[in-house]
Amino acid sequence: MPASKSPSNYIHISKEALCQKYVVERKSMHETAKELKVSDGTILGKLRKFEISTRSISESLKGKPKSEEHRRKLRGVPKSREHRKKISMTRKRLFREGKLKALRDVKRPDVTRRNLENNPMKNSKIAEKFGKIRKNKTYEEIYGKERAKEVKERNSIARKGKHYSPATEFKPGYKHTKEEKKEIGIRFKALWRNPKFIKKVLTARNAKPNKLELRLDRLVQQVTPSYPYNGDFRQGISIGGRIPDFVSVNGENKCIELFGDYWHTEKVRCYEETEEGRIAHFKKFGWDCLVIWEHELREPEKVIGKIRKFTVSD
Repeated sequence: MPASKSPSNYIHISKEALCQKYVVERKSMHETAKELKVSDGTILGKLRKFEISTRSISESLKGKPKSEEHRRKLRGVPKSREHRKKISMTRKRLFREGKLKALRDVKRPDVTRRNLENNPMKNSKIAEKFGKIRKNKTYEEIYGKERAKEVKERNSIARKGKHYSPATEFKPGYKHTKEEKKEIGIRFKALWRNPKFIKKVLTARNAKPNKLELRLDRLVQQVTPSYPYNGDFRQGISIGGRIPDFVSVNGENKCIELFGDYWHTEKVRCYEETEEGRIAHFKKFGWDCLVIWEHELREPEKVIGKIRKFTVSD
């Protein structure tokens, strides 16, 4: 049988020539193919035919100078906010579908002391200091107007569709029973006897003396400086869960209360909010109380006389 003729454009590649180019000179398949004027696929086929082991990408790049474009790819292009958002949404979807493990299920290395020191928010002292800096501040004060909008939108998206536990979730139209109301009342009365709780609540409310209390404070100070203002718990005195407006600091168990004409009438408030009820409440704890009404402040001289008579020791 006659030997088959090779096509006119056939290029013969010997094993020695291929080894010289690819193994000895360490040229890539593409560079070798370019020099021998064949395709990359032909070189790959010949390497397999002659059983010459191919190099991996990392092996072929080893010792070669990297181009600027290649370096940029290795460093990674910084992702935009939209790109990061898409990645986050994809991860959440995969987690819901069970295709992605939760972070708590992934085994992590133990946090070393060095890592704790390097991460400032894992240091309790720094975290506490940072919390104090942010306390009672708006998003605008912390981040600035532009950044605050982004933070609010991000938090809104994160909370959307979430349901909290039945104990804390708001129940529209729910009414407490009489027994529940009693329990809540007892619990709150006990809390209002705790100085730490009182200070925390009044600080959160940003409690300050109102205009009427400031007027009465000026009159009280004219008579005696030993009855400072205590309505915002600045003197740290509460009597049976009640915080008197002005208290004696000279050792006498005496206090002065200011009653508004609207809020302390018998029709609006309970017995303890009336003049008799408040005096009786303080009396149980061994304190004498003077009640001054809002309408009485129209006659300052009479109020000063009343305070003088009350504050002078027998």
